[in-house]
Amino acid sequence: MLPIWTSEFLQAVSRMDPKFIALHLQEVGGKAYEKSMQYVQDFVQRLCDCPELRLFDKIRIFLDEDFSSPEKFTALGNMYFAHSSLTDLKIWDFEQKAYVDAVGKEVHAGNIEKITTKEKAKFPQHFFPECKWSRKGFLRTRWWIRGTAVEFVNIHLFHDASNLLAIEPFPSVYCRSRRRALRHTLRHLHSDVNAAPYFIFGDFNFRTDTAGVVKKVTEELSGSRLQNGSNVEASKLQFRAPSDGSLVLSIGKKEFAHADHQKIFREPWLQRYDRELEALRPHLYEFPVKFPPSYPFEEDPLLPTHYMKTRCPAWCDRILLSQSARLLVQTQDAARPADNRHMHSSRKSVTDSTDSSGRVSSSDSSPARSESPARQNTQGSPGKTLEKKSSMAELDALSVPVGNMNFSRKSIADPTSVQQAISARICEAEGTRRRL
Repeated sequence: MLPIWTSEFLQAVSRMDPKFIALHLQEVGGKAYEKSMQYVQDFVQRLCDCPELRLFDKIRIFLDEDFSSPEKFTALGNMYFAHSSLTDLKIWDFEQKAYVDAVGKEVHAGNIEKITTKEKAKFPQHFFPECKWSRKGFLRTRWWIRGTAVEFVNIHLFHDASNLLAIEPFPSVYCRSRRRALRHTLRHLHSDVNAAPYFIFGDFNFRTDTAGVVKKVTEELSGSRLQNGSNVEASKLQFRAPSDGSLVLSIGKKEFAHADHQKIFREPWLQRYDRELEALRPHLYEFPVKFPPSYPFEEDPLLPTHYMKTRCPAWCDRILLSQSARLLVQTQDAARPADNRHMHSSRKSVTDSTDSSGRVSSSDSSPARSESPARQNTQGSPGKTLEKKSSMAELDALSVPVGNMNFSRKSIADPTSVQQAISARICEAEGTRRRL
């Protein structure tokens, strides 16, 4: 699939004619990174040598590939390409606390701990205790582009490990874990005295309000539970049509299968359940979402627009802006001719494509894309364009109070929690059917 993705990416570059490209990747090397990390170098070389990027003479690439250090390994990759027309380009040195000239090509791969023009952090293990270890974290750079300071933050948050627990009332324990990690990241960004307007984009693993979705699609169905012995996590929830007993929805730990799976989750109603950003709206902005869920698409190249029946489809990959970055984009946007406005402001991935039915498809593993604003800064010198700080009280409001969040292993993996979530959905389905 890599040649297909590369072709789509380069077509987007040719079509949009950007002057600065920020490309963020997660899970560099793939899930079997010990075996496939060797192919990453070839991918990077192909991009750098392709004709479409020949005028991008300033390149900075940061690839965290050292899986021999699990306490620091994030598998994140940040790639930046600057056009030859961008002069006086600078990148922030986090050790010197100053901007340095960004000229030529630099590829930092393998162990990048000592590279000072990036900041990398892995989330504390107790943020998600169900995982024996995690690669989740963020990778940050700061740039000075045509007189404007701007930051790009690559992030990878925790996934939903079990559908059976994800169906508990919103926000689920997984949602609260993601919110805690994102709150941790925002507090760090806003506490930096040299902070700049930022774009934070990557795999947030945001999921829909699964309990709400299940309630919506099972309103007229009868629910039952199938359990394999005493193993609660091997249980399944099944919802059938009362008229003929046909199976409509089946939910297991890694199963989420609807009888009309390829159609029903592309309908507009699903977007009402995309709720994970609700608590973050005062701090983060997102342009309108105008495409179907980007996860989880089949990995089979012959079925590029089909969703796998493993998870409830959702918008996991996001491009979010700080409020000051939003002002930069809108100022730049207002200066464009009317027919070109929003051309570069869509939250679409550069790999989005439209099939013959008019539907937009995108790979879940595709890196997100964002372009920097190019507004002149009247203040003159690097470091003067700073991110407006939020108070600690405002940042505390981003998350459920820690006192209400049980992050022990038991809170996530305890069979009792799964049992309660399953029972709640069955009771809810039966109650709805009786009212009908």
